[in-house]
Amino acid sequence: EAIYGFNKFLEKGDFYCFGRDAVNQAESIFSARTNASHREHRRKVVGPALAPGKIAAYEPIISKNISCLLSRLAKAQSSCNDVAFTNIAPYVHGFTFDTIVEIIYGEPICSEPYTDTAAARDVLTGFKDMSKFAWGASYLPWLGWLMSTRPMVSLTRRPTYDAEGNMTSIGALVARTLDLVHAHPEKSQKSSQPSILKSYLSVPDSDTKHMDPYQIWHECFNLVFAGPGSTAAALTAIFFELGRPHGRKWQERIRADLSADAGPADSSAMIAAVIKETLRLHSPFPTAFPRVIAAGAETAIPDLAAPLPVGSLVAANTYVLGRSKEIWGEEIG
Repeated sequence: EAIYGFNKFLEKGDFYCFGRDAVNQAESIFSARTNASHREHRRKVVGPALAPGKIAAYEPIISKNISCLLSRLAKAQSSCNDVAFTNIAPYVHGFTFDTIVEIIYGEPICSEPYTDTAAARDVLTGFKDMSKFAWGASYLPWLGWLMSTRPMVSLTRRPTYDAEGNMTSIGALVARTLDLVHAHPEKSQKSSQPSILKSYLSVPDSDTKHMDPYQIWHECFNLVFAGPGSTAAALTAIFFELGRPHGRKWQERIRADLSADAGPADSSAMIAAVIKETLRLHSPFPTAFPRVIAAGAETAIPDLAAPLPVGSLVAANTYVLGRSKEIWGEEIG
């Protein structure tokens, strides 16, 4: 709480430049350094498109993509009859990517799961590689600085093409989303399917939550970078734990509640408990998001032997916290 709670003297450092446009220096909710700037971005990003009522409208998109995931897994299993197990991690990543991209951009981005298209070739690998650089930069500040320089930004954003000359991977998605936001916003505005982009485009110019097209694209693509990988990591860990001997009884209890008269509230509470306990043991992020000690925050973290020098990097390691016997007791999994 001392590090990530509200403290105007503990703010983001150079690591977060990774999420900033090196040419226009435009901030997103990720790269906004000050608490005031982050609050302003959050107000514009969350209110119009990510409030509880808005999120509920995306449920049909999730259900549709779950059906696609199950179909893909069934197909994989039928083609590998001589193999006892199937690695579901790549399938889960494809599911989270397709779902989140469709929630963000809606049906106009693609009439089929995005990862089934030719343009999506190597897109999951591309985002995984980019994430490795980002998390590496959280531990090596010089790497974050290097990755934010114009030559490196140009290199990482260099488009790739297939044998027919069609753009693929992240570059293809960037080009398609830029075209959708800047050149053809009417496709989203006229679509009957709800989307985050449609909600942002619907905010009137006179509203203080209004964002210009470039801000909208930047915040939307920030969600593409931040959402699918971490969600896939969390879901894969949940499936892993439920598949272990101690987790199978929880599968049975959840199924029993769903098929009996326990009611959706009881089942939801049990599922939420499984999710939270898994997140305690398996953090989706392989890093501790750093903050910088500014003047006035030298003693902000309690119980330290001495004040921290201004400029110190501090962070809370979720892997260690999740296994702390001081917090969770002896039976920590």
